[in-house]
Amino acid sequence: MEELLYDAKTLAGIIINRDMSIRASQKFLNDIWEYEKEYLYAGHRFNKKQFITDVMDEVDYWQNKTTIDKEIRSVNRDFEAIGSECRYIADDEYYDIRSYFMEMRLRIVFLDNQDFVRMKLRTLLRDHGYKRRTAGLNAYLRQCMYFYHIETFIRGGEKCDIGDIALDDMVTFRVLQNIRPYIVCGENWLDKQPGRSE
Repeated sequence: MEELLYDAKTLAGIIINRDMSIRASQKFLNDIWEYEKEYLYAGHRFNKKQFITDVMDEVDYWQNKTTIDKEIRSVNRDFEAIGSECRYIADDEYYDIRSYFMEMRLRIVFLDNQDFVRMKLRTLLRDHGYKRRTAGLNAYLRQCMYFYHIETFIRGGEKCDIGDIALDDMVTFRVLQNIRPYIVCGENWLDKQPGRSE
């Protein structure tokens, strides 16, 4: 289950996609390190500076991805030319799904103004390149939700198993024992700080 721990690439993607300011990014990463330590790799769990540095390095990579990717292709050609088996390769099969549930937990706990996410199961699968559910995909969805403590409900607030519901069912995702009420989150916190101009 170690691959489900918060990775720098996904956290960097959240920061970039939400166009977070430096201060908001620092607040977001500080909150994760403070309240979600059990979801961090050991090297990050005990070293806050390393955690923040690794994520911000990844932010820098994604902001300069085109240039860096050209260099990676060049390195792979060099490996091939010398007969090396080494290659820089793409993410594993379930990276997008794993990353999505990781981000979902962070949205519900820290980033959004509501404590749930609602969508059709068909939409979730389509958005991540799946046309149908397989036994392997169902098992992985359940593994992600178990790891991130996410529960699913269908209309009427009835708890459900994501592997058993229809593709067109509207599903509500909630974080079990959400700590949101106990923390201050998001850029609104920054706006309330003394000396901050409106």
